[in-house]
Amino acid sequence: MPRPRLFFILGSLEANDTGEEIITILGRLSRAQFEPRVVALGGQEDLQGRIVEMKVRSYPLGLSGVVGTLRAIPKVRRLLKQMGAEVVHGFGSWGGVVARLAAPRGVAVVRTVTRAPTHDKDLRGRVLRYLERRAKKKVGTRFIVPNEGSRGLAVRSYGAAEGHVTVLPASIDAPSPVPRSTVIERYSVSSQQDAYVHHFVSLLSN
Repeated sequence: MPRPRLFFILGSLEANDTGEEIITILGRLSRAQFEPRVVALGGQEDLQGRIVEMKVRSYPLGLSGVVGTLRAIPKVRRLLKQMGAEVVHGFGSWGGVVARLAAPRGVAVVRTVTRAPTHDKDLRGRVLRYLERRAKKKVGTRFIVPNEGSRGLAVRSYGAAEGHVTVLPASIDAPSPVPRSTVIERYSVSSQQDAYVHHFVSLLSN
């Protein structure tokens, strides 16, 4: 049976904390369980070559500014539909909100958040704030946060349901990876989300 296609969505491929986290995740993610791909809203940058070396397909979209911010959602939605995405994981302010709003019906959505949304006071910042308000109305997204103190942040600032927030454990005693038979279930979006979140937590906790 084919592996579920997992799309990581982030604002850029800059060599910053988020970019390095994506590289770590791609290095540890089980290729037997998932087929990972990367969508970079801002285009090709520092980490593009490293992702290519890891034999992971990437989609640098080259979007920027206010127009790019607005175009990102329909553009990513079309890409996810064409590529048959089954799990979408958004990182950062722009990547996270686009992941929630662009995911087609029936696609499992996961978002990592580390801080409250902060946007510039320019026009692009106001657009991002508007998109965040829209995203809060999208139910079903699973959230991953770095510590217990951030659990309430996901609920208050991002509209997460109480039972849909997972804290990355500080301990290295992580749960064992989810059996492949569980990960590839197609009949339930929630089972896809739970299986992926379980696997994600286990690979970042080792």
